[in-house]
Amino acid sequence: MFEFFRDAINEVNGIDVKAAKHLKNEEYEREKLNRFIFSKKSKAIIFIIGISYFLYAGMMIAMLINTGINPLYIIKYIILSMLDIIVCLCLLIGSKKFEIVALIGVIIFLFLLYFANFLN
Repeated sequence: MFEFFRDAINEVNGIDVKAAKHLKNEEYEREKLNRFIFSKKSKAIIFIIGISYFLYAGMMIAMLINTGINPLYIIKYIILSMLDIIVCLCLLIGSKKFEIVALIGVIIFLFLLYFANFLN
C-alpha cells in the first residue's frame, strides 16, 4: 500500500526504484537462505520458554532439596535443565548444524518431559 509513496520519494531523491527493489529482494532471499529451521520469532519463543523452565526447575530443585524427597526427582530437573541450556546455546550460535542439534534437543526435551511425569 505504501510502496507507491516510497517509490515516489526514492525517485525524487534520485534513487533508481527498480535497482532498490532488486537489492531488497536479494537481501530477502539471503535472509531466507540463512534461516534454516527456526525463524526469529520461534527462537524468541524457545528462549522465553527455556529461561522460564530453567527458573522453574531451579525453584523445584531448591524445594526438593529442602524437603528431602527422593533424589530421582532432582535428577530429572537437572537433566532437563542441562538439555534446556544446550538448546538455548545451540540457537545462540545460529549455524545450520547447531539449529539441527537444537531441533533434536527440543524433541528429546519434550519426550523426556512427557515420560518423566510417569516417575511421579
